[in-house]
Amino acid sequence: NKAKLKELGIAATKLELKTKKTNSKIDYSALGRRSSSRLATKDNPALLVEPLTEFVDDPEEDIKPTKVRVKVRRVTGNNGVPMVNSAVEHLLRTSKEVYGPEEIAKLGSSKNTYLINRDKIYDKDNGTTCHQCRQKTLDKKTWCEYCGGLKGQFCGPCLYQRYGENLDEVLELTDWMCPVCRDICNCSFCRVRKGLMPTGILAPEAIGQGFASAAHFLIYSFQPEQKSLREL
Repeated sequence: NKAKLKELGIAATKLELKTKKTNSKIDYSALGRRSSSRLATKDNPALLVEPLTEFVDDPEEDIKPTKVRVKVRRVTGNNGVPMVNSAVEHLLRTSKEVYGPEEIAKLGSSKNTYLINRDKIYDKDNGTTCHQCRQKTLDKKTWCEYCGGLKGQFCGPCLYQRYGENLDEVLELTDWMCPVCRDICNCSFCRVRKGLMPTGILAPEAIGQGFASAAHFLIYSFQPEQKSLREL
């Protein structure tokens, strides 16, 4: 067979084809780098940026967050201690309420410290609702001799922290009048009904300022002379 192919001249042609079939690498460097028309070019110098030629790996050169100091005018209570609750500051600056000696006379007091029990038993079927916190629990509540209803029911913690009165002492009274009937209730419902903003969690701030309760804080802080000092 090889002799026959040689006679026909096919063997040389086959050998030549094998030689030409070898793959050769193409030099793409001569073709230039492909790039999108959106990239920076000499015709669009606005997009040209200097290439990064040096990398810095120094922990001292790390970017640190910038601290911005904001000056806040602190509102002070009657004892000169600056307020720390921004919500209370906003309340003092913006609320339009004003109280006088008649509201001071309506404030309650307590002879003894009321021991607050945080372990309340919630019962939506058999519990009674506190007018202030709206929680339906099985603990004792006040009873108002004037309204005799739901709005006269206050639990011990709310009565003590929001109005400075001791539940045990109040239950011994026969003519006790609730904060709602005295028109000094500072629950969110009563305040909104009067066109005032809710106080939020005011009791810890008020007691921290040296007031007997949140009600004492509000009524003493919104006396005409105190309100005038804040507006200076």
